[in-house]
Amino acid sequence: MKFTEPKSFSSLSDKERHIVFEYIKHVALEEAKDLAAVNMWNPDWENDPKTLMYMLCKTDTLTGDNGEYYLIFDELGEVACSAGVYRSEFDKSFGVATRLWVRKKYRNLRLGGVTVLKAVRKWCIEHNCKACGLTLNQYNRHIVTVYKRKGVGVSFKPSLKEDEFFYNGITEVDFPVTIKYTKQWVAYEKLDSMYEFDWESIRAND
Repeated sequence: MKFTEPKSFSSLSDKERHIVFEYIKHVALEEAKDLAAVNMWNPDWENDPKTLMYMLCKTDTLTGDNGEYYLIFDELGEVACSAGVYRSEFDKSFGVATRLWVRKKYRNLRLGGVTVLKAVRKWCIEHNCKACGLTLNQYNRHIVTVYKRKGVGVSFKPSLKEDEFFYNGITEVDFPVTIKYTKQWVAYEKLDSMYEFDWESIRAND
């Protein structure tokens, strides 16, 4: 199976955007047991700021200097995986990777980490962000372990290429923080080795 290079949502044709909208709807309806899927789409998405559809169509969060959304298509023209990036509310020099999703049949290919998150990291560098990272809820905190080791029972970190997410290492905040009124955990890469942030200032209340 061949895949395209990451394409930005802003550069897509109307036909490709229609495919993306159908993909987002499919994720929400067919994979609803996954807690992350509920924030992709719902019938009232035009009035639901939590959904990806709302972010793409009703806001400028994922456009221009604020952010972008990237997609990779397979050779059949279907969306294989996608992820966005935006400047965080707590620090505009921190780029947050968001809405990472890989179609189930491709989840063993590292499409998320090796391909689409490369585009996210590149965006952060090109837009002078000092750090880029993931914000994780309780149900998906385990995702960060994928970037620490090659598999279950393997204690060493996989070798990363210079353009891959977390190439400079993973820094994890030791406690949960509050972002968008939600308790979350943060794992990030310093793009500027001198980057510091007062995480205590947004520490979540227990």
